[in-house]
Amino acid sequence: MEASSARPTPVAPLTRVISRMASTLRRGGALSSVKREKAAAAPIRQTAVVAAAVTRALLVGLTVAAAMALYPGVTLHARAPWAIVWFGLMGATLLALMGLVASVWAEKFDHNAAVTNFVIAPLSLLSGTFYTIERLSGPFEMASRLNPFFYVISGFRYGFLGRSDIGGEAAVLTAGAGLLALNVLLGWTTYRILRSGWKIRS
Repeated sequence: MEASSARPTPVAPLTRVISRMASTLRRGGALSSVKREKAAAAPIRQTAVVAAAVTRALLVGLTVAAAMALYPGVTLHARAPWAIVWFGLMGATLLALMGLVASVWAEKFDHNAAVTNFVIAPLSLLSGTFYTIERLSGPFEMASRLNPFFYVISGFRYGFLGRSDIGGEAAVLTAGAGLLALNVLLGWTTYRILRSGWKIRS
């Protein structure tokens, strides 16, 4: 995002993607709001829960983008639209799957809130949204590079600004493929958990 007389800044779009990802986690965790006995026999597939969470996240993102575009003196520039779409989708899917797993594990609402407060929030704040990781010392920079949210944010930043903390287009493509692999792995793990009936049929 950039104002008409100001240098482009990634904060507003990236803050938007963080809030969208957090809301996706809560939507993906909707399973904990129903009785597990009923969830086990529910006609809706759990993939529909993930799909609903991702769809909601994308619609919220589009609505906020439209509102930002109407703000006086603000112009949205998409340097790489594919990166905005891809990394937004990968981030939403990642959080939806995490929310579904968290909801199966959680015994009550406080457990889901703990995942949001002590896992999602720190990963979001340490994702390089408000700073560049080049300013961090070696160990902390390495920790940031192990954070999947860092790649979601950097890819999203590249989509708007054409630059990111992970490098040029080749590095962004590699990060996008890595997030896809992570989501496939997490999706398979989630499927195995649900198929086993852990904490659902008990």
